[in-house]
Amino acid sequence: MRLIGKAVTIVLAVIGLIAVLIAGAGWGILHTLGSFGGAEAVYKESDRFVLALDLDAPMPERDDEPWRAAFGTPTTTLQRAISAIDSAAADPRVVGLQATLSDSPLSMAEVQELRDAIGRFHASGKPTQVFSPTIGEAGGGTHSYYLATAFDDIWLQPSGDLGLSGFGIEVPFVHNALKELGISTELVRRWEYKNAMDSAARDSMSEPHRISLLRLLESWRDQVVDGVAKHTGLDKEKVGNLLDGAPLSAREALSHKLIDHIGYADQADDAIQTQTSAEERMSLDEYLGVVDARQKEQQAARAKMPHIALIQVTGLIARGEVMPGDGQNSDDVAQAIHDAANDPDVRAIVLRISSPGGSYVASDTIWRELMLAREAEIPVIVSMGDMAASGGYFVALPASKVVAQPATITGSIGVYAFKPVLQEMWSKLNVTWETVALGDYATMWSPHHSFSDVQRSQFEKGVDNAYRDFTEKVGASRHLSPEIVDKVARGRIWTGSDALNVGLVDTLGGQYEAIRLAKQEIGLDPDAPINLRPFPEEQDGLTALLDSLNLKQLASAAATFSRLSASLQPLNEVMGHARVASQGPALLGPPLSHKAP
Repeated sequence: MRLIGKAVTIVLAVIGLIAVLIAGAGWGILHTLGSFGGAEAVYKESDRFVLALDLDAPMPERDDEPWRAAFGTPTTTLQRAISAIDSAAADPRVVGLQATLSDSPLSMAEVQELRDAIGRFHASGKPTQVFSPTIGEAGGGTHSYYLATAFDDIWLQPSGDLGLSGFGIEVPFVHNALKELGISTELVRRWEYKNAMDSAARDSMSEPHRISLLRLLESWRDQVVDGVAKHTGLDKEKVGNLLDGAPLSAREALSHKLIDHIGYADQADDAIQTQTSAEERMSLDEYLGVVDARQKEQQAARAKMPHIALIQVTGLIARGEVMPGDGQNSDDVAQAIHDAANDPDVRAIVLRISSPGGSYVASDTIWRELMLAREAEIPVIVSMGDMAASGGYFVALPASKVVAQPATITGSIGVYAFKPVLQEMWSKLNVTWETVALGDYATMWSPHHSFSDVQRSQFEKGVDNAYRDFTEKVGASRHLSPEIVDKVARGRIWTGSDALNVGLVDTLGGQYEAIRLAKQEIGLDPDAPINLRPFPEEQDGLTALLDSLNLKQLASAAATFSRLSASLQPLNEVMGHARVASQGPALLGPPLSHKAP
């Protein structure tokens, strides 16, 4: 009956969605022709154009909504944007790079990855310019300004601010609030720096927690000071004082040589046009359409190039099904690694990690598959994104080389286990629970009571075993003595630059650098052309749409969708509801910890 009910629910959701799709199909087809054909037309008709970027737009690490391509709006991920910039650097028709920027949503490490790409574009001899109406108005603009300093010329509107305000992290502690509700916690950690659940288990910040966060901010600050000093030519001490000061007006920013021009958007446009003699401006999305079309034309030639697999580990590492955007199923990642390692054309694997970790068992599943790839003499190069911590670092251990950005959050070599206890809450509600059990451990994980002595002993034993396994693998993979591992582990986080100093990573850079290292590992020149193949293979938009709605089993619905070559505005809510309906009831709740930007 559940299967019948679920099928009926899916069919009803599909009927409603198809009705909307059919109603807009005519407009969608015209939009598709316009959006894709238009980009190609501009490219063919214009001999010289400037590539235009919107740096306030989201650029996610992973495309968790590949179905959007079916509607003509594929997700522009960070790596797709970087790939477009690198292609533009070598494209003789692209004569300049222009960006708008006010408040970048990117993390520090992602900003550095984009800065690197802009630097490579600059190295091609083409000018770069960024215009901002205001940068972090009233504060909070430090990392956005850091991104702006990758460009040759920084323009700021006369009425705008340069909101430099240093770095800060706010951490909420809800232990007392939970206590008022009658909720307590059973928490075991290894060791003092492993503070992932401190927000729920403590009422204030521990000293080790404060020390690790302070060092994180100091490292980030040093990196920003270095980048700003290189752009402005100012002394690092002066730059540091300006970063720690109050937000600046446009005139104050210009007087301190932190920006290059004060003016409006049209004046910035005139300046880049005069500098480049460009005839057109092409948006990043339009240019990506050009790049994608070019790659399809070159598909046969690319198939003959050396193949390097690209596999992503993004978000929480979990066992079982994971909500889109939250993380990845470890079995799916392990299967992708297995498929790549057993593909006769694949000569190396680049593993892109942007994850805070997750399940120990899930992380170990991925670790094992990577070790099997290494045993098969397949080089594995890890590229760390904004974070590769705890389980995210664990899965990096089999790599031949580990590459991190200076601002990447990594390490956190530690383990914790946590159980909420609702005993007092039930008492407040006059609810009693009676237990009938055989064995001391039958109700060990029940949230309705605290651990008994024997249960807590077993609880701690499991955490100790996991921590021992983690640290032993770190020592073996990184060639560190147990004494050194103990100093760098204990749950402490490190920035990529600090991790390099203590031996946890091999070099600094982004995915671009990791691919160059992979080429060297297989005996190629770092600049040699390759076929970079995602594993699992990327789905076309229509197939991804069907998967997201869980409709492959409905032949009639699939046939209807296959006949629609239209593109519509994203219908996020409709498709989201259909997706949830196809998966049964779902309970979603907010996290109990918060990391401020």
